[in-house]
Amino acid sequence: KLRKLKVVVNPGNGGAGPVIDQLEPHLPFEFIKVNHTPDGTFPNGIPNPMLEENRAVTAEAVRRSGADVGLAWDVLARRDRDAILQPPKPEVVPTTEILRRVGQRRAEREAEPV
Repeated sequence: KLRKLKVVVNPGNGGAGPVIDQLEPHLPFEFIKVNHTPDGTFPNGIPNPMLEENRAVTAEAVRRSGADVGLAWDVLARRDRDAILQPPKPEVVPTTEILRRVGQRRAEREAEPV
């Protein structure tokens, strides 16, 4: 069961915005949407959260809103470019590292004696 979270989402005016909209009614999250509307002219700059200068808007939205977490995607929402920013000090974690951490935690839980 998922717990209620406040989540900043920044699809960078790319394709992840409509996907978030479709998932929203099925998740117990309050979404704070930044650069959400798809726009191929990318009015808010290059949608690549792995670039330091592109992280600031998501990190600031996390701080300002008191969100639990912030997620940002590149224009195509490719797994290798997703980033997560966690308060109080923003930490950018590529998706591959998130998956490694989740897998490690799951393996540790399964190894615990019953």
